[in-house]
Amino acid sequence: MPYVVLKSCFAAGGRRSAGDVLNIPADEAKTLTAMGRIEYVTPSKKEEQTDRSVALEGSKTPKPTTRRKKRED
Repeated sequence: MPYVVLKSCFAAGGRRSAGDVLNIPADEAKTLTAMGRIEYVTPSKKEEQTDRSVALEGSKTPKPTTRRKKRED
């Protein structure tokens, strides 16, 4: 289960910094949660990747139009 580290601590066999997200065993998680070092995080759903390519062979996005310079007479 994913847990986020709230305060720097020693967890899962190594030094962890605040903000790290890790999967640790339930017994260790229970102890660290009681001390206020970690907090359970609901697993995030993987977002669908979008195609950001523009004007390439496999792209669905049309080529952007460019502005033209004014003619000097």
